[in-house]
Amino acid sequence: MPVTINGDGSITGLSVGGLGSGVVNDATLASNAVTSAKLASGAITSTMLPAGTIVQVVNVYYDNHQSISGTGETDHGFTATITPKVSGNKIWVSMSGVVGSAYTDNFARGLFKLDVAGAGYNTIGAHFFLGGRKTASRDTETWTHDYLHTTSSASVHNFKLYTRVIDGNSMNIGGWSHDANWKHRTTCTLMEIAA
Repeated sequence: MPVTINGDGSITGLSVGGLGSGVVNDATLASNAVTSAKLASGAITSTMLPAGTIVQVVNVYYDNHQSISGTGETDHGFTATITPKVSGNKIWVSMSGVVGSAYTDNFARGLFKLDVAGAGYNTIGAHFFLGGRKTASRDTETWTHDYLHTTSSASVHNFKLYTRVIDGNSMNIGGWSHDANWKHRTTCTLMEIAA
């Protein structure tokens, strides 16, 4: 079929791919002429996202109840894992839970540790307060802590919660040991944010 330029400005007889390479460019296309449905899969990658964009979110829940005592740091056994899409992006770590005790004048603190690609756990940030007791009656207290980590690798990142008591008496991470009604899960949300 011959190619015909009609009087109304339309062109007929042009087959798919009939225009030469480079004939249609971004200046030729009208604004918003291409819909998201027409974008090729993978055309927009996480490296193209503007700073501050949430790239991915991981939620982890842990139902373990643990009694801690002494003065050393104790691994709570709770690990939250994320693999960044791009090295240099931020990881927002948000963790919350419950601490309980029946002792007076007792306090508990937490600490985040990070392992990257199996290289071993290292402390990130400072200790944070989990809860305290001033009366002899049983009690529980909720806690939340946030930390913003800057990645230096796109390898797997494992975040752990470590805890310890301050004055030696035992405290319970994940509730209080009286019965199941006093127990509470520990939760963690990891958000990768484009830098």
